[in-house]
Amino acid sequence: MPLHLRRIRTGLVATTAAAVGLAVGLPAGASAAPAADRVQIDSAPSWTSSAASTGAVADTTPVRLTAVLALRDLAAAQKLATAVSDPTSSQYRHYVTPAAWRTSFAPTSDQIASVTSWLTSQGFTVGTVPANGRYVSFTGTAKQAEDAFGTSLSGFVKSGAHVVANTAPVTIPSALSGLVAGIGGLDTSVKSTPDHTTGVTATSAKPLLNSHALSTPTTTAPTTVLPPPGPVFRNAGPCSAYFGQKTANNFPDPLKDTLTYAVCGYKPPQMRGAYGLDQTQAVGLDGRGVTVAVVDAFASPFILGDAQQYAHNNDPSHPLRGYQFSQNLPGSYSYIDECGAAGWYGEETLDVEAVHAMAPGANILYVGGQSCQDTDLLAAVNTVVDNGLAQIITNSYGDYGEPTNISSVIENEQTSLQAAAEGITILFSSGDNGDEVANLGHRAVDYQASDPFITAVGGTNLHIGKANNWGREIGWGTGKSILTNGVWAPLPPAYVYGGGGGTSA
Repeated sequence: MPLHLRRIRTGLVATTAAAVGLAVGLPAGASAAPAADRVQIDSAPSWTSSAASTGAVADTTPVRLTAVLALRDLAAAQKLATAVSDPTSSQYRHYVTPAAWRTSFAPTSDQIASVTSWLTSQGFTVGTVPANGRYVSFTGTAKQAEDAFGTSLSGFVKSGAHVVANTAPVTIPSALSGLVAGIGGLDTSVKSTPDHTTGVTATSAKPLLNSHALSTPTTTAPTTVLPPPGPVFRNAGPCSAYFGQKTANNFPDPLKDTLTYAVCGYKPPQMRGAYGLDQTQAVGLDGRGVTVAVVDAFASPFILGDAQQYAHNNDPSHPLRGYQFSQNLPGSYSYIDECGAAGWYGEETLDVEAVHAMAPGANILYVGGQSCQDTDLLAAVNTVVDNGLAQIITNSYGDYGEPTNISSVIENEQTSLQAAAEGITILFSSGDNGDEVANLGHRAVDYQASDPFITAVGGTNLHIGKANNWGREIGWGTGKSILTNGVWAPLPPAYVYGGGGGTSA
């Protein structure tokens, strides 16, 4: 879809730097320190003080967590990522390889072993550790998590969904304080939702937020089986083929502009024409030699076939060839019901179609997250960054507002720093809910679009003329008024959805 790009700069880096500190070594096999010899690395999410509690979580409830590890020299990593992105710097575009990044900034094998040994001593089962040592994944029970991190877990109803979060600060042995920067997964409300898969209302378009409760562990078991596609939203006719084509006659008009029937989807040639891409593509600048990674939760089994059919129907001169598309998928999926797995299918296919429409020569790598949990989606992004699998990563999902725990910020920030240092562009949707007042009760910018090393992408209302020409473009906002007995109400139209944005907290 037509989009404006803007770089958001905030004070988030300074906050993250202060929280992480510098990594220090810990002898391998170190055990838990006395209760008094602990340090706090995170607080309880602020929303727990006002949400309705459903009581303590059962001791045997399964948990799936990540220990977020600190970079060995955060200040130097930030300096490098900034320098290679700054046209006035002598280091501009002198990007590093994933191997060079690990050598300079990743935790050492001894440090990782220290963390995994301690987790094992607490009864956890240790899982994945990526090559860059970004995190250590582990599983266990709620009781083990409470004991190991000196906290407590309770159930809540938040935004109408049952979730779990820690109600006390998170602590670790002081010997690990410079290495473990945070614990991800304690707050199960931290979930992402797909953008742009619009339905009748903004709520129905995003049914997945805060939809996982640890009190229902039977549905979180890993599986390789994904549900079939669900019902889809389809625009009603009549539709205009280009902006302003069909005038809506015989309606009282509450606006200065003449009412016209909406365009029910621009086709790729129209979009390329509006942005002048036909001329650049005619000389070979069509994305060839570039790989664009699309990251979403799960993976529709029909992505390639649907995208090829879309190109055949709407852009036959630019077919999507099989060799242009590949996938990197997890061995299994989890939280199928809680994340509404089938609800992601439309976004997944849309993202692939949009990339091919604007860069028909590019290769597309689809990377599926194990679930819609932020830790799983970040693991998918980290896979691309840490292995140099693409030059661009585009993500059309995000959180309602920004994280309420530092662990999520640190883990995402480290990935975006590494991507910048390697010359990988990460794009994130700014969301479909404007300033989020309707969802949160206060103004907020969506995350991860607000990260200072990520480019936020906001939706626009683009007017494309009959000759595929650019007419005008304004910020996207959709309102609705209902015509009853010749009277429109409400006026001005009630807000439904629109492009996100704002100031990062």
